[in-house]
Amino acid sequence: MSNLPRQLKSFKDSVHGYIHVPGVVVSHIIDTELFQRLHDVEQTGMKSIFPAARHDRFIHSLGTYFLGKYAFSSLRANATKAIKDEITLGCAELTLLQIENADQTQPQLSESWWDKYELLFSLACLLHDCAHAPFSHTYEIYLGLAQEKMTKTWLESLKGRIVTEADKLKGRNISILDKVMLETYSSVAFCDDYYINYEAGSFNSWDAAEHEKLSATMVAIEYSDAIWTICKTLLSDNVFVTEKSRLSDIEFIARAIIGMKYSQFTTDNAAEQSLKNCFISLLKSDTLDVDSLDYIMRDAYNAGLESGTIDFQRLLNSLTIAPVFVINGIEFKDAELDGLWLTGTVLLSKKTCEQPGFKARGIFNIQHSQYNAAGEPEVQKNAGCDWILVDGTSPKKNPANVIESELRDSEVCFEGTTNIPDFKLECEKSTHLMGKFTGAVCGKTFQNKTNVFWADNADRVEYELVYDRACLSVFQMALDSRNFEYQWVYTHPKVLYHSSFLLCYMLRLSARFLCCKAHQKVSKFGSKKLEFISCESCKHAQKNDPDFQIPVILGLDSYYHKANPRQEYKKIGYQFYRSGDSDMLALFKRILLENRDLGDNKSEIIERYFSSFFSRKHQRPVWKTYFEYRKAIEGIKEPDIKVLRDKLVEPSKTSQMHYKFPEGSILDELQLAGIMNPVVVDAKLKLKSIDRHKTHIMSRGDGVARFSDVVGETNDEVANDTFFYIYGDFDEDYILDPSKAHDLLNKILRQKEPTA
Repeated sequence: MSNLPRQLKSFKDSVHGYIHVPGVVVSHIIDTELFQRLHDVEQTGMKSIFPAARHDRFIHSLGTYFLGKYAFSSLRANATKAIKDEITLGCAELTLLQIENADQTQPQLSESWWDKYELLFSLACLLHDCAHAPFSHTYEIYLGLAQEKMTKTWLESLKGRIVTEADKLKGRNISILDKVMLETYSSVAFCDDYYINYEAGSFNSWDAAEHEKLSATMVAIEYSDAIWTICKTLLSDNVFVTEKSRLSDIEFIARAIIGMKYSQFTTDNAAEQSLKNCFISLLKSDTLDVDSLDYIMRDAYNAGLESGTIDFQRLLNSLTIAPVFVINGIEFKDAELDGLWLTGTVLLSKKTCEQPGFKARGIFNIQHSQYNAAGEPEVQKNAGCDWILVDGTSPKKNPANVIESELRDSEVCFEGTTNIPDFKLECEKSTHLMGKFTGAVCGKTFQNKTNVFWADNADRVEYELVYDRACLSVFQMALDSRNFEYQWVYTHPKVLYHSSFLLCYMLRLSARFLCCKAHQKVSKFGSKKLEFISCESCKHAQKNDPDFQIPVILGLDSYYHKANPRQEYKKIGYQFYRSGDSDMLALFKRILLENRDLGDNKSEIIERYFSSFFSRKHQRPVWKTYFEYRKAIEGIKEPDIKVLRDKLVEPSKTSQMHYKFPEGSILDELQLAGIMNPVVVDAKLKLKSIDRHKTHIMSRGDGVARFSDVVGETNDEVANDTFFYIYGDFDEDYILDPSKAHDLLNKILRQKEPTA
């Protein structure tokens, strides 16, 4: 930005070197209580096996800010060359904000628009984790436990389409996070994009993690005035920084944090809206973004792994944009479709007697009126058209011009020469469409040398984020580094036991302990032995499930009711305010000591697991890696593996979704095998792969291509695989070899449903 003041504060980072931040940002954001709290939120759970990996969300946020500024600067430099000369960015925003006396033809207008969003985007990067739950992702699911019922009055106080469905939605539950989000960001566009009505009568919000929703909400609640001050200080002469822009600017930051792009486009605002969507993708995307890039490098560095060395400069310098022609349902005759058409494109073919050949290669659904008894498209050989069903792994070959669906399983592909029957084709992902076409087209296509026809018929021009092909090796290296950590570190049995089970179970036991102590008349706390396993016999717990007090322990209310947060346990000496890791550790230690003070009435379960946590005397896994698990289930059919998983892993409560205690005959079988006090913990590889059909590469001389066209296909089946560990109490010399483990799992598979 051209008018940044010279006063900068510098933070020395072990990964990126010096990170320079304007003093006004430091004083109004970084030096605040909410942001400083991030010193007390552990970045990862890998310290169970890598003790030196003790970094926190504070330095990760600064690292994301550093990479975000670098990425935006690179994109800005490259994008300026790709934007059409006649487009002056900011004109649509001036009109929307009703800003008068602004020269919409001045060259500086576009620069001012870039300056503003460069600052807003950097603040989004800095604040993207500002309300993260203790122990990071371990506890964030509990933030979603707090729910309320929607009232018609509340629904009608909102804006957008959700208001029209008030009668259907009233009385149904909504997460407090969603409720506060809709109350905080009340524009029609935001409410419509955030509320996704997949099923009539239910509430489905934008798919974002709980900590992202809370962080995005806190941007408005905690930092609205700070952001306004920062913008006025750093962009004092910027025409786009006005009182009228405050709400939309905060909304942009929130959208970037939760990854919710703008969906409402017009001819006038298309360039600006689509560019803002590109910025959002830089912070949160399905493949790589500056958030994940920082933690890939930081986690590896602090753990002492060699996998995190990434040439991020080369990767981020490759960021650019490409123009996209948008066609809105216009009918054409003999139109040349040669090119890459993007996700959501729909073709409605209109049959003609002499329609030339038509080809499609990609991931798409196709429907037409002629099917055989098996539900497959009829082969229209007499009409000169072959329709081919491809399973994705062994595609059927056609003698000439084979067209294959690249999505494994269930996609229909076709190849025709003349008289193609009417059909409807929907692009599930970017798809190459080639040949002459007669019918209606609604979709988007990248500009290239051969599709000038679409430029003349486009409703508008948008821009999509693409990468230069020079970054391909670094792109793959970054993903490989990330996946190495998830395959060998985050699925390590020690890490999973500590993060996915022990920390979670201790929090649930703490909620029960505090609930019993707060309601002594009902629970007889201190006068009888309580194990906190089941609260079904407690009259208080029958109406107030202790698990739903967990958000109170995490201090959820204290984020948006700062002045007077609920204090459920204040009367027994506990207060919770925006809890951090140290708050949770202090809570666990205090409960352990208080439990011991109960003498003969103490809880043996609390004693066992809390002592195990503080001494690191964990239970042992039956197998120690994903590959040993695969060996144990070898020969078991896929449907039976699902049944087995449901028996061993499927939780009965959301609050313990990562683990399950076996019961009944399954428990008996495990104990017979020598596995005492067993617990089964869910695991998932969570490997990321490049979406090779939606990630676009700028090819030299060939325009834009899909990643798959440039580097080919790979088998990413393992990326979605889930498995589980069985832990128990047994001696170190206890060995359950793969064949015995296989026999044990088969016995469990044949067992009836577990009984309490």
